Amino acid sequence: MSISGTQASRNPESQDSGPFEIQENTFFRSVCAAIAVEELKPEIEAVERYFGGSSYVADFKTRAIIEDAIHHACRIVSPLMVFAINPVWSASEGTLNLSGGQTLPLPDGVCDMTARFLAAAIGTLGKELETECRLLARQQNIYQSMLLDAVGTAMLDAMAIKIRNRIDAEIRSLGGCGGIRFAPGLNEYPMDHQQTLFQLADGSAIEVRLNDAFLMEPVKTISFFSLLGCENVEIPHPDKCLRCRLPICQFRKGRSFRAGSEMKRDGFR
Repeated sequence: MSISGTQASRNPESQDSGPFEIQENTFFRSVCAAIAVEELKPEIEAVERYFGGSSYVADFKTRAIIEDAIHHACRIVSPLMVFAINPVWSASEGTLNLSGGQTLPLPDGVCDMTARFLAAAIGTLGKELETECRLLARQQNIYQSMLLDAVGTAMLDAMAIKIRNRIDAEIRSLGGCGGIRFAPGLNEYPMDHQQTLFQLADGSAIEVRLNDAFLMEPVKTISFFSLLGCENVEIPHPDKCLRCRLPICQFRKGRSFRAGSEMKRDGFR
């Protein structure tokens, strides 16, 4: 995949201004690129959490099976990302008006009037992993299918961090800084805003599309918005479990583990 971007030229009448102020109203960048699989390889503990919940601790034999599943997933995924950084034309009363004419509400409780850009991002592992999971399920290998799916979910966590870091690096090149991340369908943010996200970032460039319910295909795909500004704002904890507002979740980290808990299973293959 190629990486492309466009950047407006500086205003010659603003030589005394910093780079962020000079370019903030006209800067636009779009990036489409592959992600190295080794950068997304999850820790066994991350897969354990998605496979058995926050209280699940695998025994020695099962950890070897999980490691085998991780290697298998790394052989079949094709990680790709695309994101676009768009100028914010104005922000008022919890609403962003973008330079392209789109209007987007901010999540509940977020009143960031310092935002000067909005990044829209999409990342996918490709369709091979979910195809493999479905094949295993049809063959009655439910355990293996669930385990491989858990590996994919853990890899998406790593992908979100990778894309976010790339976006923040782009905006720092202008003298700006990263801000709050939010996503359609997360913490009650309306799912239909997925449509706006796909207007801003070209999902088709990485073979991702929306269905009629605004769900992404392939399934092992993530998307999010990220506010970018010129002032440091309070950024939520990078661990999504520690900033989630759900009162109960079987996957949340930070809960005590049951001593000696095990799930004895058959091998991955």
